[in-house]
Amino acid sequence: MSTQLFRQDDHLCVALTEHACGGARLQATRFLVLAGAATALIVSGGTLGFEDLRRAISPFVHPDDLELIVCTQPIDAQAQRFRPWLQRTCVTFVGIHSDPAVADRMTASRRVGRFVYVPEAGGRVALCERSLTLLPAASAGVRKLQVFDPCSRLLFDCDAGARYMDAPITQQRVA
Repeated sequence: MSTQLFRQDDHLCVALTEHACGGARLQATRFLVLAGAATALIVSGGTLGFEDLRRAISPFVHPDDLELIVCTQPIDAQAQRFRPWLQRTCVTFVGIHSDPAVADRMTASRRVGRFVYVPEAGGRVALCERSLTLLPAASAGVRKLQVFDPCSRLLFDCDAGARYMDAPITQQRVA
């Protein structure tokens, strides 16, 4: 199930609400942003499997066409959970380094293979002709990120998630 949060021209933001939090309420900790031909999946921790996640995004974008997975927790820990994405797709992972000593010394984004590490202070990640802004999140000493989409003016906080009670809007691909 999903909930469309924003749609304007070729820009779409969707909350993927696959895991129930009890009753009719759902909590979203994964978000899909489509900006023109570019696609980004924003994820936190959790155990949503590869096939379930592919199925959740497929009404909006072919899973093999996904370009970025933006991790709100240290990227190395997240990448292990998404090993199938590394083996079966060309997706790039974006997030902070899991080693605080390395992360503290970073002043600019750095690409290592299919991983793009951003400083803990945040940064921008290109999304077609637009960008997403990565911001540090205060979470009881745990290093995490929030993601701001300037086009929709949405702040995606996967740690807190978002609760929805309304019925989801019909899923449809963006041309």
